[in-house]
Amino acid sequence: MLLKNNWYCMCLQVLNVSGNNLDSIRELECLRELTQIMANDNNLNDMRELGHLLTAWRSLWRLELIGNPMCHKSKYRDRVIVMAHRLEILDGKEISDNARQFLENWQASKEKRRDILSRKNTEDTLNLGHLKDKDLPPVAFPKHGGIPGYIMP
Repeated sequence: MLLKNNWYCMCLQVLNVSGNNLDSIRELECLRELTQIMANDNNLNDMRELGHLLTAWRSLWRLELIGNPMCHKSKYRDRVIVMAHRLEILDGKEISDNARQFLENWQASKEKRRDILSRKNTEDTLNLGHLKDKDLPPVAFPKHGGIPGYIMP
């Protein structure tokens, strides 16, 4: 199904590929004007591929994926809502503004926690105080971010 350099890519807004035993819809990325896609009852399982497509389909407001293996993944609906900022209907259910705001805030706090833990792990790795060799110079941590370095004696 090669769609590149085709007039469909520039004007197609509604597409139904349900029940076609598809395991990928990556080739549909060129359909930049899609507002609705129905891809129910296929073999779609790749959330990363879906995330990539959702960034390409900036006008998409309706997405139907019921009957695909990805729908059984943990937090499927929440993850899709966070990835698709303009989506209004997912699998036949409306996405409320409150639900979207809650999920976006939850995602932001999750990323912030991950950054804090990553920074702490980096600092713990760079802090050589736990080593028995006390001849190593101390680690200097910059006050305003940046890369830590050694203080030369």
